[in-house]
Amino acid sequence: MRTSCIINNYNYAQFLVEAVESALAQSVPFDEVIVVDDGSTDASRRLLAELARENPRLSVVTQPNAGQLSTFNAGLIASTGDVLFFLDSDDVYTPTFLE
Repeated sequence: MRTSCIINNYNYAQFLVEAVESALAQSVPFDEVIVVDDGSTDASRRLLAELARENPRLSVVTQPNAGQLSTFNAGLIASTGDVLFFLDSDDVYTPTFLE
């Protein structure tokens, strides 16, 4: 069974790295972590590009600003998981969340 974490983001660069790292650092790792950026105008896209270069389980989807529901839909389309988990970019998972 594959697990996917979908993180939505819009101009939350100040929180984004911590959120992504909390998903990547699970004691039982997600098979994939997908961040959908909803047309951010801050440093989010640059940070995501750096994180994705360092983490093969991380993929980034970018889109023009269309709202939070659209980011969830884009994440669903991009995911390959059997079980999906959602995380806002200003939240974090505890290290054993998926466990």
